[in-house]
Amino acid sequence: MRAFVAVPLPAGLRAAIGERIRALHAKPNGDAVRWVRPESLHLTLRFLGNVAVQDVAELAASVGEALSDAGAFSVKLGPPQAFPAPRRPRGIVLGAVPEEPLAGLAARVETAVCAHGFAPERRKFRAHVTLGRLRSRRFPALDRQAPDPSEWWVDRVVLFESELARDGARHRPLETIFLGSATSVAPPTHP
Repeated sequence: MRAFVAVPLPAGLRAAIGERIRALHAKPNGDAVRWVRPESLHLTLRFLGNVAVQDVAELAASVGEALSDAGAFSVKLGPPQAFPAPRRPRGIVLGAVPEEPLAGLAARVETAVCAHGFAPERRKFRAHVTLGRLRSRRFPALDRQAPDPSEWWVDRVVLFESELARDGARHRPLETIFLGSATSVAPPTHP
């Protein structure tokens, strides 16, 4: 399965960002972007690619151990921006600050997944929530206002499965890892 480790966003924040996405989509050139569904919004710490189903629990345990002494912290999202740069954008994102605690989590996750044989990430970590990916160089005019609410408490990370679909990827939580705990919790299974 395709998998990644991410910081989940609370439902209220996802809803507020979803409203922002709908407003951007309605603007001129808004149709030139493949927008993320609100229920799929997250802040990626590490994309893993293909993971064997039988390795999920052990991988989550390693990430949990790496985050066992990490404390919870507050993060705030900024206004929409072109990513990675306005002159050569590939997406529309909301940057997250302060970046340091998120970069610290990403580094711990990186160490844990590399110990499981994943190749080291070559790109520098940049904390952001992706709103959409550009289909061309066109995109709607971006306002300079952060979503409301824009702040949330980061106290967990989630190992997600990413299933590709025609209308965009669908993400399913596999394991939730609470900061400051060496344990993870699998989501309940439904018959």
